[in-house]
Amino acid sequence: MLSRRRWMVLAGGTLLPALGYALKGYRYYVLPKRFAVVEPGQLYRGGWQMPGPLRRIIQQYRIKTVLNLACNPAEQDGLGEGDVVRALGVAWHKILMPGTGRGTYAQLDEAADLLAFPPARPVFFHCAGGEHRTNMALAAFRLKHCGWELEQALGEIGRYGFERHQNWRQLEYLEGYVARRKDAAA
Repeated sequence: MLSRRRWMVLAGGTLLPALGYALKGYRYYVLPKRFAVVEPGQLYRGGWQMPGPLRRIIQQYRIKTVLNLACNPAEQDGLGEGDVVRALGVAWHKILMPGTGRGTYAQLDEAADLLAFPPARPVFFHCAGGEHRTNMALAAFRLKHCGWELEQALGEIGRYGFERHQNWRQLEYLEGYVARRKDAAA
């Protein structure tokens, strides 16, 4: 017969990992997904938020505008996002970009322009995971409105998961975006 202490150790060793696995799938119902402050009081970024975390982000950071870069046309309400933004009275913009973040240059310009528009701020912008599309929009904003060089923008998005060796197609696309902007300015 197992002693009470051994039984508790055995049960804990079995139940705790199972509980952790179960909670992992539900953590984003409670915690924000990849939320980060880009510019305090102005720009916030992240992944797709469940209604509870989104509501807290909007209220805590006094968000005026939510920019969804990942909205699937088949799910126009954004999996509950629409209900939250309407209930809290914030502006809601959607730019349907592909998951790679390599939307059209016009889409990158549109996202950059919204992030730079003072009456829209503070802005919370996101895609599904909070990486590809969100990084591309942030880089476009820095390149177009902040006068940053590409290396500066890459350094910033590197803090949010951008890696040159893994995201080389996005890097090439941003180089094309820079070249296009220079041609337009000439």
